[in-house]
Formats: sequence, structure tokens, C-alpha cells
Amino acid sequence: MTLGAYTVLGQATPARVGSMPPLPRGWPSTLQLGMSGGTNTAASMRATAPFGLRYQYLAGGVNTGAGWTNWMPNGEFVTAYMRESAAQGMLPVFTYYQITQSAPGRGSGTNEPNAVIQNVTTPETMRAYFDDLRLVLLRAGSLPNQTVVLHVEPDLWGFLHQRAQNDDPHTVRVIVGSSGLSLISDLPDDASGLAQAIVRLRDQAAPNVLLAYHVSAWGGGTDPFYQNSWDRTVDRLAQREATFYAGLGARFDLAFSETSDRDAAFKQAIYRDRGRSWWNDADFARHARFLSGFAERTRLRVVIWQIPYGNTKMRAVNNTWNHYQDNRVEWLLDDPGGAHLRQYAEAGVIGLLFGRGADGATDASDASGDGITEPPPIDGNVRPSLNADDDGGYFRERASAYYRVGAVPLP
Repeated sequence: MTLGAYTVLGQATPARVGSMPPLPRGWPSTLQLGMSGGTNTAASMRATAPFGLRYQYLAGGVNTGAGWTNWMPNGEFVTAYMRESAAQGMLPVFTYYQITQSAPGRGSGTNEPNAVIQNVTTPETMRAYFDDLRLVLLRAGSLPNQTVVLHVEPDLWGFLHQRAQNDDPHTVRVIVGSSGLSLISDLPDDASGLAQAIVRLRDQAAPNVLLAYHVSAWGGGTDPFYQNSWDRTVDRLAQREATFYAGLGARFDLAFSETSDRDAAFKQAIYRDRGRSWWNDADFARHARFLSGFAERTRLRVVIWQIPYGNTKMRAVNNTWNHYQDNRVEWLLDDPGGAHLRQYAEAGVIGLLFGRGADGATDASDASGDGITEPPPIDGNVRPSLNADDDGGYFRERASAYYRVGAVPLP
């Protein structure tokens, strides 16, 4: 079985969680959709569909002068975003992505994993990091009756896991107790200390915050989706990720995971990955199986995050900048009968967040500024644009249809 240049080899069977973890505090009883959106976007999102979630990065680095703290005075961006979300009936989600973009790792010419390690082992950087994180939590905690999700450091935990011996986070050096912040001075200087510090800071400043751990399937050194892994390999990787999480000794409220941060055709054209980022039924089955294994062992429900917006239906998506194809939106939201969504719900998934991870990938807005586009069809994408969104309006149409038919109940 093939999709483009991508040959499927391994057995792939989705799995259900045998004993379903509890829902996070205050979470809706149905599978919720959300999308990325900055300030002043909540009303337009709500006009499209009754989204339950929306998300925003908090990024830029803790010691670069370009971080989120500079967007509004005194960290007010966080509370403004929370208020705007609440006014439209949506749960705000912040993706806190600060370690990679901080100095000295940022701009050092090294790759991202090495930049992360350089930063987490620099005392001055980690003191600035904890101060920055504390400000997020203080601002979020200033609205104690509003629930907010803080998605903590995508990719970081995977990079740390790759450095661990025998999946033990105590073997990975991270400056925590010796960072100089008295509230966490008793915690060990390792990856477990980092996780425990995050939970302690939340407990102290913002009990209304749901903390989301990020699990990367490749943290154990193998990407089961690129490698078309067999079920036994997927199960082993889920076990290893759960072992690493348990070793942290810190209880998060839910977990986030990803499918891909860019459209498959974007990676095919820009990164020359020979089509390996295209997913078919077998890849989605592997993903659901991995998530179910992790959820069952950790007792955490899961949100799938930053799902690409591209599609293969609309003429606007013609594999040019901001208009790249992918099939994840249609696999998830254009599936008659909803079997695909139920497969994920039975694997412990409670939310789907759509968004692009880089400029140039497809967006569900007019990021190109080129208005309504209808280039000649490629590969059968014959549908005319519904609006000026770079994906031809397909995502918003599908999201609206999902809620109109009725959101999937969570088991």
C-alpha cells in the first residue's frame, strides 16, 4: 500500500484505552475542536463554529528582549487573551515555548536539541526561565475562576528523553535547584526537578491552570510514523514514554501530542522528505495506538495539537507558499459516520487543535494576503474557494459541520 513515495510496511492496529483516565477538571464531555488564533480573533472564530478551544504561543525567549512579556506591559497579554476567550465561550490554551528560543542556545549555530541542552544547563538562563514562567502563572492566577491550559514546552521533553539513560529523567542534567529561585531550591538539578518545579510554581500561583505535558513519540529514539513501525514497536515506545513521564515524579493534568507541525506537501517540497509526512489509515492507527498506550499507563487524557490545515480538496491549495496540501483535516473531519474521531476518542483523545508550525505552511486565514484564489486544479482538487482563507475555507466549513451534526461524546 502506498501514498505518494511512502510505502507502508508495518502492521498497524488502533487500540482502545481499557481503563479510561478521568477528564481534566472542568473539561467538556465531548471531543472539542480548536485552532490557533491571536488577539482579537475569538469573535471571528466563534462566528465560524462553536469551537471549545483556541491556542496561542508564548514564545520569543526568556532573555532575548523579544519574548512574550514584551507584547503587553506586565504580562497582561495572558489575562487579555483569557478574557477574550471567555467572552466567546472558549477555553484558552497557551503553548509555552521558551527554552529553545532563549540565549545562549538561540543563535549559537547549533541544532535545536543541542541548543536546548545548552540552555537548560546554564544557571542564568534557567533562573530567567523560572521567573518568566512564574509571571505567566501569576497573570493566569489573577483570574482564579477561569480555567486555562498551559501546554509546557513542546519537543523539550522528547529532547531530554533522548539524553536519558534507561528512560530515567534523573540522568539528564537540568539546572533547577541551583538556579537561584528559593521556592525550588530543594529540587534536584535534573529533568525530574524541572517537571516538579513547574508543578510547584503552578500550585503556588495558579491552581486554575491545567498543566499539559508534551509527549513525543520519537523521544525514545525512533519515530514510529516515519518508520512505519509494527504494533509491538509502537507499544514499546508508548511504554518507554510512560516510564520517562513516571520518573519525573510530577503530576500534570493532561498530555499534548502532535501529528506533524507542517503540511505533508510542505515537507515534501521544502525539506525533500520524499512524501514521508503523508499519513494514511495505517499511520493514524499507529498514532491512536501510541496515544492509547501512553494514556492508559499515565492516566492522562490527550489533546492532539498543531494539526496542519492543508487539504487535497480545494483549488486554492496548490502546493505554493501558504497553500500546501495535507490530508489530516479531511481524514478527521470529512469522514462520514465519524469513525475516525471515535477511534481517537477511544484512545483517550479529548481535543484537536489545528494550526501551522511555520510560515509558509497552509493557514485557515488569508495569511498570504492574496484574497480568494482559484488556480488550476492539481491532483483532483477541484472545489472552488469558499472564502479568502489560504486553505480555501475548507477547515472552517468542516469544523462548522462537525458541531452542527453533534460533537463526539467522550468515553
